Amino acid sequence: MTTQNVASVYPLPPEYYKRYTDENLSILKQVKEQGEETFVESGGALPQTFNILELEPPPPITEGYYHCFNDAWPVVDVLNSLEDQGHKQLYPKGKIDRNVELKKLNQSAIFNFLELLNSLVKDPDRSLEKFEQIRLIFLNMKHMLNEYRPHQVSILQNFILFSF
Repeated sequence: MTTQNVASVYPLPPEYYKRYTDENLSILKQVKEQGEETFVESGGALPQTFNILELEPPPPITEGYYHCFNDAWPVVDVLNSLEDQGHKQLYPKGKIDRNVELKKLNQSAIFNFLELLNSLVKDPDRSLEKFEQIRLIFLNMKHMLNEYRPHQVSILQNFILFSF
């Protein structure tokens, strides 16, 4: 009789998740309120296998960089301008109606796509130029949409705060 090795697609969680019991969390709350020495002096028992204060989450990072999937990301996320990224900005600077400008860029993308198809039939050497124009239009559209991100986050934060 042969036995099969059973392997999980996802690894098991780390063992320290078992520390987060209702009893340990109530001890943590009391230790935070009274202090560790006062809690022990009043007859409270601390877990022997770990420090109870390890259950407290670390403070959030407010400056510098954090690492995710081997990439460093700035804590304060700043959207660089198109010029800083080395691309031409096709829509006006300053306060604009983004819906109108996105519609203009969309129409321009469609028009340039039709011209690309036409140039592929008549003059294939010119098609690379049209392709680059379409790429620039889509980069501008993407940048304009990414400018909405902080606004979307603030709406989501308000929704979460006031819905519970």
